[in-house]
Amino acid sequence: DPHKQKLISSEDGLCEFVTNDYLITSCEKQVMLWNISSSPVYVSDPFRLLLPGSVTFYSSIDNNKIVIVQKTVVQIYHYGSPMKPNWTLEQSFLFDRAAPVQFSETQEMETFPLTFSCLVIENYFVGILSSGEIHVWNLQSGTKLKKVLCPGINNDAIIKVVNSRKPKKDFVITVRRNNMYHFYVFSLASLEFYPFNTSHDLQRFPSCVIQNGLLATCLKNSFKVFDYHSSQLILVVPSDYSVGLLTIDDYFLLITRSTIHVFHTITRAFESVLMPLLNQFETIHSFNDIACSKFLITGHYSGEIGWEIDLKSIPIKITHLRKLVYQFYFNCAINKACTKLAEIVWDEHVNIISLW
Repeated sequence: DPHKQKLISSEDGLCEFVTNDYLITSCEKQVMLWNISSSPVYVSDPFRLLLPGSVTFYSSIDNNKIVIVQKTVVQIYHYGSPMKPNWTLEQSFLFDRAAPVQFSETQEMETFPLTFSCLVIENYFVGILSSGEIHVWNLQSGTKLKKVLCPGINNDAIIKVVNSRKPKKDFVITVRRNNMYHFYVFSLASLEFYPFNTSHDLQRFPSCVIQNGLLATCLKNSFKVFDYHSSQLILVVPSDYSVGLLTIDDYFLLITRSTIHVFHTITRAFESVLMPLLNQFETIHSFNDIACSKFLITGHYSGEIGWEIDLKSIPIKITHLRKLVYQFYFNCAINKACTKLAEIVWDEHVNIISLW
């Protein structure tokens, strides 16, 4: 009986929310659709992946479509409104090719170049290879716009890609070269890199955020904020120990072990908030991310803690919520309403957790 299927997903497969109450998981080529409004109920196998195994990238677009990338194979599926049990493969192409080439089963055993990262920004698809090649496509027309090489790539390693929410068409690429981390900002509006670049040594793994024409980077004992349009350094914030950087709305969050510095990327207003830590051993040593555009998840030696950030209050309030009984791993997903979390556990089963 297919309706008695267990809610499972392979470790490198899909585990993603399509809507607030529908989740898809995958194992090899099989994709399963689940209704998780209460207890998980199997709905259908809406489609089969074009390749077996890992999924490199997933994103939803246009309210009723999803984009999936396996290796360099881009797949766009239409699930309809209301959601259909069987979804249509609207488009497929290999993003590293010069023109649209539909994937065929005969190519399954081919050797593909290594994909580092992918982005979907408005109607743009960006596929970034570990070699430093950046491939930009227009999803609406299904045409390739440009292939660009990251500056100075010569046996260097791409380390990180971070996109801006405002303006959406900018993103930063971090490259490791000659014992330095280098930061380059790419514009989808011009399909070119900005003349700006900055770098720092390998004293820590690079953390950076980008918003409203500003780029912030994190060193071990300081934070720096640059205007990448004018290549000017506009702010330096000393720190006893820098944990990392996040962005929420129009703000940069500069996170240290006990303080979060809040910088408004438009007004340039700056405020420091001392965290209401429970004891001296609860200092922040890592962070996960901003969940649901509202909640900060920080890592401590005793576990993860959730915080609610009220940016409208004067002064800004960061309120301790609770120690989390679950953890926000890289292989977990949160629905848009921020009511449910899905995570793949060690035996490839999927746990559904109600957040509130």
